[in-house]
Amino acid sequence: MISFEKVSYSYDDKILDNISFKIMAGEFVYLTGKSGSGKSTLMKLIAKQLLPDSGEVIIGNGLREKMELFFLEKPTQLISDKTIYENLAYYLEFQGRNLSVIHQLIQEISKEFGIQDILSHFPDDISGGEADRVYLAQGLLKKPKIILLDEPTSNLDPASSQNVLKTLEAYIKKEPTTIVLIAIHDFSLIKKIPHRELYLSDGKIRGTLHEV
Repeated sequence: MISFEKVSYSYDDKILDNISFKIMAGEFVYLTGKSGSGKSTLMKLIAKQLLPDSGEVIIGNGLREKMELFFLEKPTQLISDKTIYENLAYYLEFQGRNLSVIHQLIQEISKEFGIQDILSHFPDDISGGEADRVYLAQGLLKKPKIILLDEPTSNLDPASSQNVLKTLEAYIKKEPTTIVLIAIHDFSLIKKIPHRELYLSDGKIRGTLHEV
């Protein structure tokens, strides 16, 4: 669970103003709003990169529960002298997984994100859109309970964007205790793949983007 209880946050001006909401396990939620409305700030509060000026941000049961969190924001870097396959394998090797299991997991995730043809390439040899799909695949290999994605489809063509969102839908069905929160500005994608929407405007959570 993610719970905001009367949370406010300011830079020079107040960005978030006394907002409250809950996202439960198994939910897929879009976070929308104009540039500068506070979407990235809200995600950084969830990721504990920022602390609220007032109010409370509760993750999990609010006690000692430790939840694996994957927060994809720009820029993200891959290890330049490792292939895409080696970048994906890095975390799994650190976990002590055997090579056959690692190979199977990478083959499965790379097929889901359409990156199987670039596994032997190095990061400098792939496009920005391909790199974004690698970052997502890398994050899901960690089996996070909370997935925060800040404009994950900004470098992707429409077909790839839809594929990414559908892959995330499939992931949350397989892992129903997971939460997916996506900051996104492309309303055409939201219409094609609808889910609950939190619209940020003037520091408040309001109706959906198309209702405001």
